[in-house]
Amino acid sequence: MKYRRSFLVVGAQVLVALASGSAFALDYPAAPRNPVSHSYHGTTVSDDYDWLENSSDEATRQWVGAENALSRAWLDAVPGRSGLHERLAALFGSISSTYFSMHQEHGVLFALKNQPPKQQPLLVSLASPDSTSGERVVLDPGSLSSTGAIAIDFYQPSLDGKRVAVSLSSNGSEVGSLHVFEVATGKELGDVVPRVAFPTGGGSVAWNADGSGFYYTRYPAPGERPDADLQFYQQVYFHRLGTDPARDSYEIGKEFPRIGETFLETSPNGREVLATVGNGDGGDYSIYLKSGKTWRKIAGDADGAKVARFGGDGWLYLRSLADAPRGKILRVSLKDPEIAHAQPVLAQGEFSISDFLVTKGKLYVSLMAGGPSRLIEIDLAKHRQTEIPLPPVTGVEGLVDIGKGEVLANINSYLEPAAWYRVAAGKSPQKTALAQSSSASYADTEVVREFATSKDGTRVPINILRKKGTKLDGSNPVLLTGYGGYGVNRTPRFSASRRVWLDHGGVFAEVNLRGGAEFGDAWHTAGNLTNKQNVFDDF
Repeated sequence: MKYRRSFLVVGAQVLVALASGSAFALDYPAAPRNPVSHSYHGTTVSDDYDWLENSSDEATRQWVGAENALSRAWLDAVPGRSGLHERLAALFGSISSTYFSMHQEHGVLFALKNQPPKQQPLLVSLASPDSTSGERVVLDPGSLSSTGAIAIDFYQPSLDGKRVAVSLSSNGSEVGSLHVFEVATGKELGDVVPRVAFPTGGGSVAWNADGSGFYYTRYPAPGERPDADLQFYQQVYFHRLGTDPARDSYEIGKEFPRIGETFLETSPNGREVLATVGNGDGGDYSIYLKSGKTWRKIAGDADGAKVARFGGDGWLYLRSLADAPRGKILRVSLKDPEIAHAQPVLAQGEFSISDFLVTKGKLYVSLMAGGPSRLIEIDLAKHRQTEIPLPPVTGVEGLVDIGKGEVLANINSYLEPAAWYRVAAGKSPQKTALAQSSSASYADTEVVREFATSKDGTRVPINILRKKGTKLDGSNPVLLTGYGGYGVNRTPRFSASRRVWLDHGGVFAEVNLRGGAEFGDAWHTAGNLTNKQNVFDDF
């Protein structure tokens, strides 16, 4: 390919590069040198600009203001900027609402909803994914803060769908307290449970069977641990509605790691509780199950189990990487939940397992095929596997069981906005009313999937967006972006602003670098720790 390559910072989207520059003279404001010395572990370091660390000092404020004024004058003088600004504003203004983080409980569908121009997502309930006419707002954080400073961290409805526990934080802190709301009326019930979430490890909640209380992640209160540890050492507690959170009962967690990240789930009948504990973000997990009054550890870091989910059929299903770097699905009986006794459900295949969902008699598995997704349905009784046809170069980013044997899948692509689809074996997905729209049309655009050869001979996939009929003569500016780390996948995703880049003759390329998990755990480990250089060589 004879593209003129433009190696930009990973993830950068510098649309102002479309302009030819500005003739504005750059007369930068002076920054006086006022040397200050500091001693660090016996080493003295002199810093000429230490005074700029004090953002409230009048001298600093004046200097920053002068810098901003210079930047604004230069940007405003860039040829074509005003037209570019108007076009982008129109594109962003045309984006409709988006539904995400979806749950179904007792026939009620819950979702977080981005609704421009609101500053924060709403929590809503719907009777059906096929119509938004009966949508109810359970909680609008904007009603709690006129500045949009309060946000929903996460939420979990009770099993009967009548109540919902919501973690709220303010000012971008991600320091969450749980609040409980009545779904039918949106009324807050008065329970406020603090220290449920911190940015160091997030938080989680899971209701009991009758909706009288919930299990939740709890961080240490001041005085329980040194100040440096108050955002670590998650444990699991139980709160009964209407009682003082200070009297909540300890469940498990004293043995969890300092940087543990805990995810809680209740079985469909509410009789069992699952705690999946990540040891930081290194990819190691331990899994604990409560049945009756007893917690037991059923899998440790060395067992390779990464995700566990209840099946509603007396089995617990697990995604494991043990001797399977692309993943396999196992199941253990809730009556004998030992991973040593696990039964195979889906063996490792050509593609890596990114997500799965167990419904009544069916297992849906989202597969990662190097960046784009595949989706299969497995009949658990007949052991029959069927692929669900997806459009080419698309990503599946969520699966939700909506009952009666039906499943929703969130499908995204480079060419069409994200939408929730009904999926069924052997049938093309059917778009629901929970679909995003945009005035950005990509009808004249094609997606070409290619492979580049890295320094060590590894074939690295690239998804390329270009106008149909683009001449490959080396004259097209290319925006190349990618990411490789933490097992994070780069999947196809719609962007309205990308339309402007293509309209000005640009080509967009996204590469699936090693360090992600697009080809499984081996692809991840080939780009981490001492193998990190591979990520930069790939790019």
